[in-house]
Amino acid sequence: RRDKSLAATTPNVLAAHGLAILVAADALGDPNVAPDTLEARRKAAAEDATALFGKLRDVRDDASVYVCQGHAFMLCGAWDRAAHVYELALTRYDCGRDPAVLQYSARALYALGMHEHAMSHIDVAMSQLDTAAQVLLERCGGSSADMAHVSSTAGIEWKQLQYNRSDMAQTALQKHYYETIEQSP
Repeated sequence: RRDKSLAATTPNVLAAHGLAILVAADALGDPNVAPDTLEARRKAAAEDATALFGKLRDVRDDASVYVCQGHAFMLCGAWDRAAHVYELALTRYDCGRDPAVLQYSARALYALGMHEHAMSHIDVAMSQLDTAAQVLLERCGGSSADMAHVSSTAGIEWKQLQYNRSDMAQTALQKHYYETIEQSP
């Protein structure tokens, strides 16, 4: 019944979109609430927002719904789902040259890559940031790209370097461990 009223008129859809954004904003928390209560409330609000955006996807054919749902998934820590809906916004709605959506997707892929220890996700994130930088340079007529992109790229490159160092150290430690086992009587 709610789904039918949601789809009934454009103002209903826009109001629901606004409500979902407010619910997601509530997931950011209230600094006056106790930390344990805050975390439970934050998670519940983020999950409610993802559900609302899921309903909106059925009735509103717009990239902004996917982008907002991606933001809500990021608040939930559901990086794989966030990366998926950002990818849908990039491909279905031709946002592949939208620097903001590319950066959102890169952020989700980076978080997913770090969580899963999958360099392939981080590589795709870097590629998306490079595309965003190219678009920004084209729009600026060849002058420097905006600082948000530059700092995002630098941050991910730094984390990429840390990941590579950590991975190399882990591999060396494992090799040393197995050599020690093989040499023991």
